Amino acid sequence: MFHKNGFFNVDYVCGRLQATSSASQLIEMRHLRAYTTYEVYVEACTRAGCTQSPSTSLTTSTDLPVNLSAPVVVNVTSTSVYLTWTDPLVPNGRILRYCLSSVINYHQLYCCA
Repeated sequence: MFHKNGFFNVDYVCGRLQATSSASQLIEMRHLRAYTTYEVYVEACTRAGCTQSPSTSLTTSTDLPVNLSAPVVVNVTSTSVYLTWTDPLVPNGRILRYCLSSVINYHQLYCCA
């Protein structure tokens, strides 16, 4: 599908690029995963056959982590609490820090690790 800006849209579905036209040399790859490395190459075909360019490696940008589970209480004493948690199922990038937030007696406690 062509857009007014001249971009040619290509969908990435089930590990394969889906396109129906070869009229443009500028494409937009959509529906890619965040923080994922892809190898991309161009294939040009004539009636005699096809040839491939060398590949180029690209990595998509990071995004918000997805599926972060709730913290689990491990131990509670009279003056402290021990908590644990697991990494998000889909980190969408390198996790830079974890922050815990709690409200006690209308005061917010905030801690980053």
